[in-house]
Amino acid sequence: MSYKSFKICVVLDILDVTCPGVWICPKGMIYLDIWLFGCNSSTSYVEPKFPLAFNETFSFHKTFTELSNLRDIQKVLEEKCMKIELVQAYKNKQVTLATYSSYVDEVLYPERSRLSKNGEMALLMKNEPLFPGTISPKITLVTKTSVTEQINVISRVNDQCSPQYLETQNQPNRMKRVHHSKFKNSQCLHNTELTPPVFGL
Repeated sequence: MSYKSFKICVVLDILDVTCPGVWICPKGMIYLDIWLFGCNSSTSYVEPKFPLAFNETFSFHKTFTELSNLRDIQKVLEEKCMKIELVQAYKNKQVTLATYSSYVDEVLYPERSRLSKNGEMALLMKNEPLFPGTISPKITLVTKTSVTEQINVISRVNDQCSPQYLETQNQPNRMKRVHHSKFKNSQCLHNTELTPPVFGL
């Protein structure tokens, strides 16, 4: 007996956040909160002064067991959401200054026009009421994606079933984007995978 599964690994290289001409309140350090695949990660604290240089790398993993091919993965990524918040921490308070929310595939497989020559991409955030400016900040990042196909064979050992991974196949970093019917991006804000955050898969 065997079944197929796909393991997706997403690497986010968070470079910086820019917002020319905007001054942040000097009381409280700044960090980014990232939600993806039901997991939450945060950057280190930086001084509250644009540009905010992070230069940190994050890895997110998710295994899908009920999909049969890469096209199915593409459909799933078109429905799952990711969220990034720009947060200022002061004493025991955390204030969200700006938010970015979108479907996962829009970040992992963007149109070529959104990428710079070195593969960097800018994500325009949405200002929250306490953000001290009218210009919206931009997150600069680089994404890398890999998909591993696994054939899982269930064998009996002492009358017990144990999975064995017999075959793996690494898929290309960039899958060709397949267009399906889309929902409005605002629905990402209400996705149950984002609120509340879940630590761990």
